[in-house]
Amino acid sequence: MSRLVSLLSSAILFVLLLLFILTVLARMGVFSFLGVAVVYSGSMEPSINRWDLVVWANKDYSRGDVVLCCLTRTFCYTHRYIDDCPGGTCIITKGDANPAPDPMPVSRDMVRGAVIAVVPRELWIPLFLFAVAVPLLSVARTPVIGLSFSLTILTVFFFVFTVYGLTQPPIQPTDIEPPILYLSRSYFDEGSCSFVISYTGNLGLTEAQGFVNNVSSTTLFNATHVIVHPPGELLADIYRGSGNAVVAVNATFSNVGRLSGSYVIKVFGEEPQIRPVNGSLVIYNPNCFPLSLNVSFQYAYRAGEAWRFTDNTTITLVGRGEAVLSPPEGSAYAYADVYYYAHGAQRHQKVLLRYG
Repeated sequence: MSRLVSLLSSAILFVLLLLFILTVLARMGVFSFLGVAVVYSGSMEPSINRWDLVVWANKDYSRGDVVLCCLTRTFCYTHRYIDDCPGGTCIITKGDANPAPDPMPVSRDMVRGAVIAVVPRELWIPLFLFAVAVPLLSVARTPVIGLSFSLTILTVFFFVFTVYGLTQPPIQPTDIEPPILYLSRSYFDEGSCSFVISYTGNLGLTEAQGFVNNVSSTTLFNATHVIVHPPGELLADIYRGSGNAVVAVNATFSNVGRLSGSYVIKVFGEEPQIRPVNGSLVIYNPNCFPLSLNVSFQYAYRAGEAWRFTDNTTITLVGRGEAVLSPPEGSAYAYADVYYYAHGAQRHQKVLLRYG
């Protein structure tokens, strides 16, 4: 029985020694294949408890995996990989028990590997103590020097355990205040035909995507502004309708924070400029987006005859474009009827072009 206990103790010590050697080599950057680490914090509870032993392997990892990150050779931690940084050169990690992601992204070079197993503290600590106690008891039975040698080994072990383990700084609760970000203003810029959303705060934009009425639109940004440039036809539809555009912005701030904002912005636009010039109709669109109008003519060739009417003609003027339309050739009397929609209502203008 004592021989079986001794063999079991030796086997456990051999496995622990092998894992210890692999871990030291990995920490030194000599041979990074497999290793172990003791968790000293509760940031990953309840999936990983304090004093649990994690086994990690140098293998491919993906979002959702628990990874081992080493900032130095002696300072490592295990957190969950939740997202990528823009460009893919680093990752964003988070402890399961933490309310927010870790404040600093982690370079992929600092990731040693993914956690492949977790040995609960209730299992590995008793096994370790058993494996150490058996040979110490055996040595202690040796006459004269046995007890003294065992006490010396226990003293060294206790010293190493105390210095390396118990002196690790305990996790202190910290009140986390979310970054404050204010919407400075949002408006439609007629000059660039774009929606502008600006922010103030201590975070800078590092990525942004904009949508107008659920339509993905060209998006430009700098540290504080997002500029969303929708298609011209979409702006024309908004102007014909209620004039209200719903602008959605999905943005990343300083690579660690995300924003999903939705803003209702009014597109006021301007009425088309309609005027007679030398018996013809001139229509100018002062807006930056297209504008559609229906035009028909009421005309007569001489005084006293019945009025004649042309069919409706639909014209579309490009942004800041102009069109010249003439009534039937030879008509002495002519009116133009112009219809268009703005902000959900039909507008009508009747223009005298010729009179005798």
